[in-house]
Amino acid sequence: MEELETAHQSEEWRIDQGNLRCDEMDNLRIVRLLLDEVWGTGAFHLLPGIVAPTYVGHIPLGDHYGPDGVRIEIQTYRAVLPDLTMIINELLARGNKVVRRFTVTGSFTPAAMHSSRSIVLEGIGIDCLAQGQLIESWIKIDPLPH
Repeated sequence: MEELETAHQSEEWRIDQGNLRCDEMDNLRIVRLLLDEVWGTGAFHLLPGIVAPTYVGHIPLGDHYGPDGVRIEIQTYRAVLPDLTMIINELLARGNKVVRRFTVTGSFTPAAMHSSRSIVLEGIGIDCLAQGQLIESWIKIDPLPH
């Protein structure tokens, strides 16, 4: 047990010091591209390069599949929050997984109202990558907007 703890502490130190392996750095870059460019600016043309055709995304509204599933999810959020902003609070890599803690902000205008209301959603995601593409994600979003 002591050997396991020592190895675990050593691994944590390596990551904390920023000495990530090349594949971990690549995985961080891919997830950051998804969040900054696709979510942030709507650059959907990037999806086929970073999301595998066999991708499965487990999100609160139900699973979605492949690059088109990711595009539909993002377009749905952007339709409700046209000024959507994605803020990355934390981004951590370990092996083939990336953990992200994020905040989504935007203005929502209900159909029956003439004024908009600011929405803040906080979430966490775990992404699994292989061969330079996302292959599976688990996303949880705080069900009560601030």
